[in-house]
Order: sequence, then C-alpha cells, then structure tokens
Amino acid sequence: MEKPNSLCHLLLIIVLLPLWLSLAAAAAAASESTIKYLPGFDGPLPFDLETGYVGVGEKEEAQLFYYFVKSEGNPVDDPVVLWLTGGPGCSALSGLVYEIGPMNFEIVEYNGSLPSLVLNPDSWTQAASIIFVDMPVGTGFSYATSIEESQSSDFLQIQQAYEFLRKWLIDHPEFITNPVYVGGDSFSGLIVPGVVANISDGNEEGKIPFINLKVLVNSFNLLNQLKFVVVLFPFLMECQLYDHRLRLYEYLTNLLTKCSGYLLGNAATDPLFENNFEIPYAFGHAIISYELYQATAGINHAQILEPQCAYASPKPMEILYRKRYLKDQFQGFLELNDRLPTIGCHTYGYLLSKYWANDKSVQTALHIKEGSIGTWQRCNYGLPYAHQIFRSVDDHLYLSEKGYRSLVYSGDHDMMVTYLGTQAWIRALNFSIVDDWRSWHVENQVSGYTRTYSNKMTFATVKGGGHTAPEYKSHECFAMFRSYIGVGEAEEVQLFYYFVKSERNPEQDPLLLWLTGGPGCSALSGLAFEIGPLRFQVAEYNGSLPTLLYNPDSWTKVSSIIFVDSPVGTGFSYATTNSTAIRPSDIVQVSHAEEFLRKVGNENGVQPFVNLKGYMIGNPVTGGGFDNNAQIPFAHGMALISDELYQSLEESCGGEYERIDPTNLECLNNLKAFRQPQFYSYLICKYWADDVHVRRALHVREGTIDGWIRCNYGLGYVSDIPSSFEYHVYLSTKGYRSLIYSGDHDIVVPFLGTQTWIRALNYSIVEDWRSWHVEGQVA
Repeated sequence: MEKPNSLCHLLLIIVLLPLWLSLAAAAAAASESTIKYLPGFDGPLPFDLETGYVGVGEKEEAQLFYYFVKSEGNPVDDPVVLWLTGGPGCSALSGLVYEIGPMNFEIVEYNGSLPSLVLNPDSWTQAASIIFVDMPVGTGFSYATSIEESQSSDFLQIQQAYEFLRKWLIDHPEFITNPVYVGGDSFSGLIVPGVVANISDGNEEGKIPFINLKVLVNSFNLLNQLKFVVVLFPFLMECQLYDHRLRLYEYLTNLLTKCSGYLLGNAATDPLFENNFEIPYAFGHAIISYELYQATAGINHAQILEPQCAYASPKPMEILYRKRYLKDQFQGFLELNDRLPTIGCHTYGYLLSKYWANDKSVQTALHIKEGSIGTWQRCNYGLPYAHQIFRSVDDHLYLSEKGYRSLVYSGDHDMMVTYLGTQAWIRALNFSIVDDWRSWHVENQVSGYTRTYSNKMTFATVKGGGHTAPEYKSHECFAMFRSYIGVGEAEEVQLFYYFVKSERNPEQDPLLLWLTGGPGCSALSGLAFEIGPLRFQVAEYNGSLPTLLYNPDSWTKVSSIIFVDSPVGTGFSYATTNSTAIRPSDIVQVSHAEEFLRKVGNENGVQPFVNLKGYMIGNPVTGGGFDNNAQIPFAHGMALISDELYQSLEESCGGEYERIDPTNLECLNNLKAFRQPQFYSYLICKYWADDVHVRRALHVREGTIDGWIRCNYGLGYVSDIPSSFEYHVYLSTKGYRSLIYSGDHDIVVPFLGTQTWIRALNYSIVEDWRSWHVEGQVA
C-alpha cells in the first residue's frame, strides 16, 4: 500500500516519532496482552491475536475492549482495519468469529463443554490487520467504572472511536505509517463516516499521530448538502441485473452549500431512502404473501431465505431510529429469553458464543478484567445509549469531497437495509458513473454486482448475502475486501478493545478500527461473527465452554484490526466516574455533527496524527429515510410480498414508509403487520463472553461488567445524528476512499436504501454496475 505522499506529513512523522514512542511508554490508558492460546481452539493460535483495553474519556472511566488480529500476509505493509460492529451494542466478537475474522465456531450440538473454534479460510486478516472493538461502552467486554461514563450516544461514540484509534496507534507505533481503514456494517453506517471525518480533520490540523487514511488529494467543486430525499424504487425484474429499469424519484430540497477510506456493509444511511425501498424490494422478490400479516410474521429480515429461529443474545437491532418499534422489540426479547435456538439454525452459532465468551477460562485467556462486566452479551440492547445521528448521506458526500475512497456493499438478501435503498442514496449523491453496473466474480462465479463512481466510491452487492454479508458469504466478501484494499480528555471512559495484528505484514498492513453497531453491541461481534480471525463452533450447548475455530476469511490476514466496545457500557467497556451526562436527545441535525467534527481530528492538530486512508461500512445505517423506505421495495423484489399487496401498500403509503401521516390508518396497519418484531440469536457468543475463563484470557477487568450483553440497548445514548450522509460527502471531498457493502438479503438496512443515499451524493460513475466474483462465482 502506498505511504503518505505529503512531504509535510513525512517530516511530521519523523520529528514526532520519538514523542509517540514516549507517549506509548507512558500511556496508562491502554493495556494489551498477546494471546497465544484460546480455550476452545486446539493448539496455539496460527495468527497473532492481541486483546486489551483502551481508556477513553477525561478520566478513562470507559474501558473499550478490543481484539486485534495481525495480518497473516505482510503486516509490515498490509493495511490496518478498524472494524466497528453494528447494533449499537453488538460485540466485536461477531466480526471476529462470524464475519471477517480468522475463526469460526464449530457448529455442533452443545453438550455442556466449551464450544470449539476452527479456522476461517476466508478471514480478511489474510490481507489486513484488523481491530475489532467492543463499542460503545457496555458492549461485549467494554465497561465503565461510573454510571455517567456508561452513558453513550452517536456523537460520543464517534469521538471515543477516534480517541481509541489515536491512543491505540500511540501504543502501537509500528502501525502508525500503515494504511488505515475504518469499516463496519449495519448501524455502523451512521458512525463510521463520522469517525473517518474526525480522522481526516485531525490529520489536516496536525493532530498526533498522523493516521495514514487512504486519500487522494483532489479539488472538488463545493457540493450541496442533501437535506431531504424521497425515493421510490419499484424493483420488478431480476434482482440487480437491470439497473436501467429502476424508477427513482429524488426530491432534493433545502440545498445548503457545504463548507470547505472507508467500507460500509449493508449500511443504514438514511431511513428515508431505505424505508421507501422495502416494499419495491419485497414486491420484486415476491417475499410477501397475499396476506401481509401472515406472510411477514415468519420472514427473517436479516436473510430472507433462512427460517426464523430462537435466540439468546440477539442479533443487532440495527434500525433503532424506528423508536416506535424498539420498546416492543426489547420487551419481546425479555419475554422470550428462555427460548434457545436449535442446531441447524443460523443463530445457533450465537448461542455457542454466549457459552464461550462467558467461560472463565476464555475470559482469563483474553485478559478480561475480572468483575468489569457481568454476563457477556453478544448484543447489549440495554445500553444507556442516545441516538443522535439519523442519516449519514451527507457524510458520504463530505468524505467524497475530501477525496477518500469508499466501498459500499450490500447483501442482496438483506431486508433490513436493502440494496435498493443503498442504491437510492448513492444516486442521490449525483456522482457520475465511471464503470457502470456489472457483475463481479470469485472463482469464475458471479458473486454480486458492482458500480464505480467518479468520486472514488464503489458500490457492490454480495449475491446471497444477508444483513451482515461476510457472515453469510465469507469467501466472496474476503475476495471483495482483498481487492478493495490493494472520546473524553480525562479518559473516564474505558473502552475495551480486541486488537488482532495483521497475519501478513503487520508493520505495513493497514490498521482497521472496527466499530460495531447498536449502539451498544460488543466488538466481539466483529471479532467472532464478522471479520475477525475466530468463529464459534456451532454445536449444541452442553454446559461447557463454547469452542472457537479459526476463520479462514478473517480480514486480519491483510490488515490489523481494532475491535472496540463502544460506546461506554458496551461489552467490556466501562466508565470510572459519574461525571458524563447524556447528550441532549434533540441534537439530531447533521449540521451539528459537522460543527463538532470540524473541531477535532487530524485537521485540528490532534496528536498523534492518524494516517487515515479511508473507511468501509457494511449494511450501514445511514438515516434520513434511506434504509426504512427501502425495506418494502426490497421485500417485494425478493418475492416476499405479492404484487397485489405491494401495490396496495404503495397506494396506501404513497411509497413513503418513514414519515407517515398518523391519520393514514390503512398504511399504518399494513406496516404494523409488515414490521412485526424480529428476534435473533447469538446465544453461544453470550455463554462464551460471560465465562470467567474467557474474561481472564481477554484480561477483562474484574468487577467492571456484570452479564456481558452483545448489544446493550439500555445505554444512556443520545441519538443526535439523524443521518451520516453529510459525513460521506465531507470525507469524499477530503479524498478518502470508501467501501460501502450490503448483504443483498438484509432487510434491516436494505441495499436498496444504501444505493439510494449513494445516488443522492450525485457522484459520477467511474465503473458501472457489474458482478464481482470469488473463485469464479458471483459473490
């Protein structure tokens, strides 16, 4: 990967490297441990795994836990990926063992013994070092030492993720010059652009360390801020094959002139886009039957072809801006908590992670601070988390103006954040097309379709992918990733993290800061379920510790990754004081986020300067209507609803499923039936993270966390960023690369909604829609 080509940046690194080294030696905020053996894995780990905590906040009372897997390729040169799991509140273990990491759980009937881990042959760590972080605090093994520091929000998570990365790099100076990517999926679509914007601004302001974010210096015309986009995307023919047939209605109002490498998977970006695509998607794919209620009750929105199963620690409830559903969903989770998934269910692997992560020997091996959390949860939906970001489309435009590359991907069977919605917001960006719609291949097989835009944004679908695409199509997603990469002053918030050094060349591979969704979902989700080097062996739980397996598709094969439990209260992160108040819940304007972000980051001289290269988001929540409005079009496109029902919904709701007239009872009743609460299970992960041996292994601070929650939705978190759209705009103008990907079977953040907000960026297309392949197969 190329190094920073700015002479000023090079001189800055040379002059300040001794300072970084001294700061690393004196830093009390970070504590890390090299893990040679993991309970559940047979023999020594064949990759470099590090876990640790990074304290964030004024007094470092929020402790963010992370898993770092060094690249298995060339960690000296390979990029470092910071991977943020969705939720919020879902552990980075999901990314590590379920999505892109080097391990998977062996799926066998649980018999009371510790679940087994096996290697993931498609681990992204073959090409990059990856950091999987339990964040926000309260996620996974991250914890807080005070009630105040256990509160988190969108903006605070962005701030703490940037603080985490800077501190982590100071403590790991060997990675300071590596290319750095920030990635994540689902809810992280609202967070990652803000993190990348902070890094970019901090670099420009001379903050230390300089983060080698992938950027191409370019001068763009001033672009307008997208304030309102409504799209209708009736998907009628073959899914994604005939892009020219798609109808797009874009209403751009209140255009405000903006002043002045990341990767997203099935990223929730803007409910205005995503919601308007739910029904067209469902119609085009014949998902919903003649009777709406009967048909939708059994649909697995995360992967529409798979059956609904019971759960223990739930899968990320990514669309938390649908607050009218959250209370019912959480109550349903409490009422049905005694149900467990059965072997054969996709969610059975989550059950194994619960057994494994809660095992005492596992926590000991991970060096989890004893007593820092209670029971480990893969997704902690009880986090005190305030939602402030409701759309992120303008963020993509901002990042594009910065010159950063971006990769946006969508699993095409995701009904949570449909690919139709993703396409809609991408079109709203109004970028010109460089390389139009085409298939991409793995091993001569179509693995999906992709399009390249002029502002260095790439959109790709993953054929057969669900809401967290790498979890369902790990081999194809690793090929996609490999191709793509050619917090408080007194540290009162202690953010726990898992750092996995790149298995290839950690000295040069990029460093990826991975933020899990939620907010409140542990970084363990990213580490063990998504992009990390571990997977839980999916076997019937028998009371013993779940077994961990190596993930051959771990992203740590090519990048070092920090998985952070953020915000505070997520996983094993915690706060040490009661001094931090909840951010006001009415801070929802994207402009407020921009004003905040311009005060921090590289551009403001924050040290160390982060060598930011770009960002990546998978099935990312973006806000602004992109995601929610794409779900029903997605369901239709995936044949989940009948033509008659889709037409009825379209007529009664007018293609608008986010902002509904309260007097429109017909539309409300139809949507109420369509959006029945869906529950998921990562039960194994919860057992694992709550095990005392696991916490000791992870060096989780004893007493900081009670029961580990994969996604803690009880966080005191203020959601004051309604959309991350403008962050993408900002980072684009900075010249950073971005990768936005969507599992095409995800209905939480449908790829249709993601496409919608990308279109709203109005970028020209460099390489149009095409398939991409893994081992000759369309991925």
